[in-house]
Amino acid sequence: VVRFPQLGEDLPRAAVALRAGTLPLGTLWAIEGEDELSPSAERALLDGARLAALHMLRARSAVDLDRVRRGELLRALLEATGVPEATWPRLGFGPGDRVAMVGLAPGGSGAAADALLITHVAREVGRVSHVLRPDAPVTTSARAVYVLVAGPQAAGAAARLAADVRADASRTLGGRICAAVSSEGSGPRSLPRLRDEVDQILR
Repeated sequence: VVRFPQLGEDLPRAAVALRAGTLPLGTLWAIEGEDELSPSAERALLDGARLAALHMLRARSAVDLDRVRRGELLRALLEATGVPEATWPRLGFGPGDRVAMVGLAPGGSGAAADALLITHVAREVGRVSHVLRPDAPVTTSARAVYVLVAGPQAAGAAARLAADVRADASRTLGGRICAAVSSEGSGPRSLPRLRDEVDQILR
């Protein structure tokens, strides 16, 4: 339990870190008032932190599983191994939804030897896009990471997402990340064309 003294009108507080091993999940706070927490109250705060961490991990796992599932569905459509009409609604899209694709790749990447770097880019893209566009599925190939953005002005939203993700990934990974945005399409059968556009721009 870490204590924070009174600052101005704010009452003193006690805080506990929420962790899963070395993974930080957040903090749990308690206002102490005039008296410090008793030893039993401290134990209750620590027990509450452990319980909250379990709930947060469970919720996080469900979200992560859904993201993986949607990424696999998108990959199946891009590689023409999925049934478009059946897969599209499972991605969360309607039949007339406008979509645009974002592609990101390490600058100057050439061979599949960059697979590890692509994995790092995919992790960063997934992390940032999950915050900015949680509805956008993310998948990878040997050379690029793809994000599918839907909406009435899909290309504009995709361009904004590409700029934000590119800047964050470049800063985090310490290298140049190239980004490409396709024109708009509608429905699952437009995806191979959008991917071709993105791949050509990245090349």
